[in-house]
Amino acid sequence: MKKLILNIGLIMAVATFGLHGEDANMNNFKEKIQQAACICCIDGGGSKTEMQIIDAQGNLFSFYKNGEVVDVVCGPGCNINTIGADQVRKTFEDLFQGIEFGERRIPIDKIKNQIVIVAGLAGFGSKNNNSMARTILSDLGFLSQNLFVYSDSELLFTSFTPGEILLIGGTGSCCVGKNIDGSKIQCGGLGKTLGDEGSGYAIGLQTIKKVLEVDQGWGEATSLTQIVKNQFGVEDLQDLFMPLQQGIITPDQIAALTPYVFQEAKNEDETAMRIVYNAAQDLGTMLDKIVHKINCDEQTIYLSGGLFKGKEQEWFIRTILQSDSFNKTFDSEKHTVKILGAGNPAVVAVLKLLSLA
Repeated sequence: MKKLILNIGLIMAVATFGLHGEDANMNNFKEKIQQAACICCIDGGGSKTEMQIIDAQGNLFSFYKNGEVVDVVCGPGCNINTIGADQVRKTFEDLFQGIEFGERRIPIDKIKNQIVIVAGLAGFGSKNNNSMARTILSDLGFLSQNLFVYSDSELLFTSFTPGEILLIGGTGSCCVGKNIDGSKIQCGGLGKTLGDEGSGYAIGLQTIKKVLEVDQGWGEATSLTQIVKNQFGVEDLQDLFMPLQQGIITPDQIAALTPYVFQEAKNEDETAMRIVYNAAQDLGTMLDKIVHKINCDEQTIYLSGGLFKGKEQEWFIRTILQSDSFNKTFDSEKHTVKILGAGNPAVVAVLKLLSLA
C-alpha cells in the first residue's frame, strides 16, 4: 500500500474560488493544489457518491476504511434537490467515517486541515446549494479555503480547454461545452421535473409508464412488467401510485431499473428496445445542440455517467452517435469521443487541471 507522507507543518492555503472563478483564481488554484499532500476527489451523482484520493502527481492512494485497505469509497447518491441537506450531510459523514492513512493508521480527523477536497456534485449548481455543501464539509472539520465544490458538469468544464464537450448520462443528464472564447454552453441539467431527457431516471420512468399501460389493458405486453414488480416488491402495480406521487420512491430507485431495461433490450423485448432507443435519441439531440454551438475546428466529446458503463455501453454509445439529430453532425475526423467509463470524473478533472491527463 502506498504510504501517505504527511508534512504536518505544511501550510496548504489553497485559494477558494466560486462556481465561475476568473482566470486569475484558476491559475492560483492550479499553483496551490500542486502543494497538496492529498486531494479527496468526490464524484456525487443521483445514485452513487464515490471518493478517491490522489496526490499532486496524480498517484492514487490506498487507505484504510473501517479496517480494510481500499482505493475507493462509495456511498448513496447525494443530489441535494432530491434527498435534502440532512441526507447529504449523512452521506458525507459516512464517506469519511473510519478512514485511516499509512502503516501508522493515522485517522483522517488528525489531518483534515491538510486535505484538499475537489467535488463535482449533481444538484449543486446553484450558489445556495453550493454554499450548503461547503458548510457541511466545513462542519466536518475541513478548512473552507481547501474546499472546491462544483456541480458535476461544472467541475469537468472548469478543467476543459476550448472545444471540449461533456455529455453526462447518469441518474440525470446534461451536456456542456467550452467555446473558443472560453464561454460555457449548456443543454439540460435541469433536473427530473424540467429535464433529464435520456437519463437513467427517464429510462426508468418510461419503463414504469409502459408497464402501467399494460396493466390498464391497452399497452403492449413486455417482460419489463415482472421486473418492475420485483424491483419495487409489489404484486399489484397500482400499489406504486401513491409512493411515486409522494416521492417515497426516489429518482435513484427509478433509475435503478435501467440495467434491467438494457438487458431486456438486448433480449429483443420490443418495449425495452424502444425505451433505450428513445433515450439515445434524446442524448444525441442534446449533444447535437452543443456541438453546433462550439466554434472549434476540433472537438473532444467526453461521455460520463452510469449509462456509459457496463456491457452494453458500446451499443448505446453507437446509437447516440448514429441518432437522427447527431448522425449528420458527427465527423470522425473532427470529433474525438472519450469514455470516462469507470474513472472518477473528479479525478479526471484534477488530473487535467494539473496537466497530467
